[in-house]
Amino acid sequence: RLGLFPSVLKVIIMPKIKKNVNIVKSRYWAFVAYPDSLPKNWQEILIATGIPCCVSPLHDADFNADDTQKKAHYHILLCYGNTTTYNTIKKITDSLNATIPQVVNNLKGYYRYLTHQDNPEKAQYDKADIISLNGFCVGDYVELTKGEQLRLKREVLEFISKHNIYEYCDLLDFLDGACEFELFDFASSHTILFNTYLKSKRHNYIKRVKNAEYTQNAY
Repeated sequence: RLGLFPSVLKVIIMPKIKKNVNIVKSRYWAFVAYPDSLPKNWQEILIATGIPCCVSPLHDADFNADDTQKKAHYHILLCYGNTTTYNTIKKITDSLNATIPQVVNNLKGYYRYLTHQDNPEKAQYDKADIISLNGFCVGDYVELTKGEQLRLKREVLEFISKHNIYEYCDLLDFLDGACEFELFDFASSHTILFNTYLKSKRHNYIKRVKNAEYTQNAY
């Protein structure tokens, strides 16, 4: 079961975990759970912890290196405000009949792995199927690089153009409705930028309409 955590995730058990399990601490933990082993109220159990967490879409199209299909499973990520011990997390995984918890060293990379976002050779899963519980938002834990900010700006602008949006409120409604939570979070935290852009876009549209009407009336 531990084989389900590929090395590319940079998710590791601390070197001394076998000898000193009690001293291992981290803010970010992850584990794998199987649908046929989870209790029926597994989501309620996670909610009851009060810990911000997210659950991947069901990975039911993954294959091993020998081309045999992997057992369908979920990846579950827990994010604490402070470092928490292995034993604390183990109580949660035991209640879910899940694999032993593992420390996550690369939160951003692990979150993107929930849908194989950076692994095009693997089965791709829909971001809209990620389940966020207890107020989980990846933006609360990961600071965007300049390159990532530029990417998100471009994606929001492309979304605006694709859906012919002219109002900021419509932008947020469309992003929320499309389950584009990463773009929604970015757009909602850059109000001045996108509101100014939409205002200019709207002004240009009205100007073109008036010019077209003027030209038509001139003939």
